[in-house]
Amino acid sequence: MKLLPISLAIGTLLISPFSLAKTVNVVASFTVLADIVKQIGGEQVQVKSLVGPNGDPHTFEPTPQDSQALAQADVVFISGLGLEGWMDRLVSASGYKGQPVIASAGITTRSMEEGVSASPIHTRGTACKMA
Repeated sequence: MKLLPISLAIGTLLISPFSLAKTVNVVASFTVLADIVKQIGGEQVQVKSLVGPNGDPHTFEPTPQDSQALAQADVVFISGLGLEGWMDRLVSASGYKGQPVIASAGITTRSMEEGVSASPIHTRGTACKMA
């Protein structure tokens, strides 16, 4: 169910007359999302991941080449939910004309107790409790 927005967006691109003329040029914010897009799109898509393997999307700093990749993209996929805090600025600076596909659209997040993190990485040894 979580892949539905991504699948629908890629499916729409693949069956459109636009996609019959050329390979769809896709930019994804990070490697996991890029892998999903590539698996669904197959040979019909050329995918570039902005954040490389073992990179951290929280601390990623885009380069001029990343801006250029967005400017040339047919479609851009992002995770959303604040993971790519730098993406709005990058999209604006790049001149990308489309609307990024947000993979987390329609996902209901779980609420957390105040001061408690969902990730052990972020808690530095503090136990996590889901509300």
